[in-house]
Amino acid sequence: MKTFLITLSLGLISTGLHAYGPCDEDVQKLCTGEFHQETERTCLHKKVEQLSAECKAFVKSKEDSWKKIMTSWDKVKVACQKEIDKECADVKVKAGEPKADEPVKALQVCLMMVSENLGGDCKKDMNRHIKEFQPNIREIP
Repeated sequence: MKTFLITLSLGLISTGLHAYGPCDEDVQKLCTGEFHQETERTCLHKKVEQLSAECKAFVKSKEDSWKKIMTSWDKVKVACQKEIDKECADVKVKAGEPKADEPVKALQVCLMMVSENLGGDCKKDMNRHIKEFQPNIREIP
């Protein structure tokens, strides 16, 4: 059952988010093997000089919304740090790794899997983030 929920959570979290429009070919060519959307985004930003003109324009147009999502996620991490340390230590980023390479989706799935152990502030902020940026996912009860 737990494996099913993890698979379902990963599917729901990624639904519709991996469409990079004019960058799909660039992602395939330059970012092959990258699992998390944030890593693909990071790849596109790191390789911006190699991108097609259409993809480059798309990346620049999406920068503000990506920053808002990551700022929101940073707030979730602050509210949920105790739970992340206790329940999700195996997916936590090691000190010194760049923020953009964080396994955000893995942490989010972990927190959702242990939702019964989350404190009120953590649940509240997770639900705020989900409602604002991932409306296709059911909020945590």
